[in-house]
This record gives sequence, structure tokens and C-alpha cells, in this order.
Amino acid sequence: MQGEADDWTPAAPCRNLAAAAVTRGEPVEFQSYAGAYHDFDAPDVKIHTRTGLARAPTGAAHVGTDANARAAALQRVPAFLHDELGK
Repeated sequence: MQGEADDWTPAAPCRNLAAAAVTRGEPVEFQSYAGAYHDFDAPDVKIHTRTGLARAPTGAAHVGTDANARAAALQRVPAFLHDELGK
């Protein structure tokens, strides 16, 4: 699960990694959430900018909760685990 607006860990490489795993037959799904930043699923974190990040493309990135994406992720994770582990 990825925020499409994530400027710390861009979505495209994660999407490609997930697609390669699916090609190998691994039980992987990629879900992105429009407008969501890094840590979108953290509870009650105001969106802010973190600086001094060695692995962020610009050294800074936005982080914080996206309530809609968080709610969707909290529903999707248990469903995915049930689908994959409950077989």
C-alpha cells in the first residue's frame, strides 16, 4: 500500500516491484491511494515536512495521516491476510 503523493518513497518503483512479484506467482497486491503521503496510515499525524532525509529524493518529504486511505488500508490488510493465509 502506497500513497501516490509519497515524495519519500515514490510509488512507481514499488508498483514495479509488486508487478514483478506477481509475474513470479507471488501473492502480492499493490494498492495506491491518490493524494496520500508517506505514513498515510499512521493514526492522527498532522501532515508535515520531514527534512534531513538521506533517502528522500530531495532530502525532505511530506508525512502524515490520510484518513480515507488509512481507513481503506485498515480494511484491506486483514482481508488480504485472510484471503492468503486462510486458504
